[in-house]
Amino acid sequence: MKTKTLTVLTLFVVLLLSTMACGGDGGGEQAATPTPALTPTPGLTPTPTATHTPTPSLTPTPTPTLTTIVRPNISYVPPGWNLYYMKPYSEYAEFGQRLGWIECEEPSTSDIVEIYYGDVPSHLIGREKDVSALTSEADKWLVYEPEEAVEIGTINIAGQLAGYTKHLCFRPDKYEYAAVFIKGSTFVCVCGFWHSFHDEDAMSIIDNISLP
Repeated sequence: MKTKTLTVLTLFVVLLLSTMACGGDGGGEQAATPTPALTPTPGLTPTPTATHTPTPSLTPTPTPTLTTIVRPNISYVPPGWNLYYMKPYSEYAEFGQRLGWIECEEPSTSDIVEIYYGDVPSHLIGREKDVSALTSEADKWLVYEPEEAVEIGTINIAGQLAGYTKHLCFRPDKYEYAAVFIKGSTFVCVCGFWHSFHDEDAMSIIDNISLP
């Protein structure tokens, strides 16, 4: 009987020790070992999008204004006179100017009225109403030294103020004439040699000069 009691007691102790081994200290659940947190993969720094700088608008280069040279017209030529368009603008030159050249001639006497036209000389720009400048320019176009000044002054040609000079040249019965005027961007010089008996014819040609 004593032996059975000891055996039962032994089994009880073994069972108790076994239970304690399984339950840990106090019988609570065994704490799970935490899984180490994953280190997040660093995000790629986005490459900044290049900012588009607009091309500044280019200021257009102004187109040079083209000079318009107008050819004079002659609406009346007296009987016995001939009209010749000698040279178009820029195909003749005088005093360093590019010019055009028109001529009226009375062939039996070689009396002539000539018209030269072209760019306004720089020293006359803005001086189309300057009588002194116009008459001085007309005087420059005279070929012969005047023996006697007959007229110096102004006249209206093609609706414009013209400075002119008219004098007797190397023949006492022959005039030399020069008149200068400006219309718009066109310079015009009217020159002539004619006998006194052709004075009315020559002046009628000059009176019938026009520019568009």
